[in-house]
Amino acid sequence: MPGSNSSGSTTGAVRSVLYASLLPPVHWKNGGGITREIALAPQGAGYADFDWRLSLADIVESGPFSSLPGVDRHFLMGTKGSLKMIIDGRPRQLALGSRAVFAGEADVAVEVIQGPTRNLNLMTRREVCGGSIEMLQIRAPFLVGAGRGPVAVVVLAGTVELKDGTTLEPFHVLIPGPDEEPVLGHDALVAAVRVWRKPPA
Repeated sequence: MPGSNSSGSTTGAVRSVLYASLLPPVHWKNGGGITREIALAPQGAGYADFDWRLSLADIVESGPFSSLPGVDRHFLMGTKGSLKMIIDGRPRQLALGSRAVFAGEADVAVEVIQGPTRNLNLMTRREVCGGSIEMLQIRAPFLVGAGRGPVAVVVLAGTVELKDGTTLEPFHVLIPGPDEEPVLGHDALVAAVRVWRKPPA
């Protein structure tokens, strides 16, 4: 597996390819799911002092989300199924590709209608970073790396071919490096994750 990396902790300075099956699973405190860390900045940070964190979240049971004051959360449902997310008392239905953005202070719970589901979870420290998750349907080459564009590309459906011949399948992740490279999608649905630094107040 060229460029493989199973640790899951990276800031994107070094190009790497991550495989969900190799990322260490950690059970949620409430037992309702499993998280697998994709990227973290700064490396070694905990929940109290990270700038941003990207992970995969497998939701298997209904339950509440943890409270994270000062953090903005971006949630994208990455598999087929059905969830009902309740944010400060307001319910909404989620399916493949659905996104939800909410403050870490919000009262959030999820009800599994049809699952389990695998989801992307981006958390950004509000005073330090902004972030987004964009769904892209790619059938032609596009460029990543060289400090531009997404900090991570997560395949959700189809396949993606890299310049070194590596083929990425669902829930394989490309962390672009310092060099620009073309990425070729074969009817691929991907999540492009972007993070940017905010200027000092």
